[in-house]
Amino acid sequence: MGEREALIKDLDGEYESLYGVLMSLSDADKMRPMLDTWSVKDILAHIAGWLREGIGALEALARGERAALESLDDDVDAGNARFVEQWCDASVQDVQTELHIAKNAFARAIRALPQERFAEGEAARRIVYEVGFDHFTEHGRQIWKWKEREKVGRSVPPGMPRESIG
Repeated sequence: MGEREALIKDLDGEYESLYGVLMSLSDADKMRPMLDTWSVKDILAHIAGWLREGIGALEALARGERAALESLDDDVDAGNARFVEQWCDASVQDVQTELHIAKNAFARAIRALPQERFAEGEAARRIVYEVGFDHFTEHGRQIWKWKEREKVGRSVPPGMPRESIG
């Protein structure tokens, strides 16, 4: 397995861990504020927004252009607010569907680049980590800790061993 496919496999694993936490919560739980004013739904919209930005950046790299994601580095807060606002009137299910679709499209954008673009120090590798891994891991842990602290949702989603969640 090449580096690109290994990254996608690991990305899928991080996504599955996040998804496991989500499956332990009701839609009502996902609407409760948990991170300042953000709900779980808002966090998912935030992640989906960054995945979409990552897709654009990877596509730019495929065309031989500068990664567009780098242009947002100076105004992350505005980007985050825009991603959440875009989905504020949507249902939890619609946001979760968008997250899943965006994750799959992100994986396709990764596959569209040659293996060598994912070597250490390459922009494509940085995008995969910052947009994918880091978001899935960081926010999955935040949601799990909030869930445990607030005693909301089921302790473990059906069919998922506890050690694979938090």
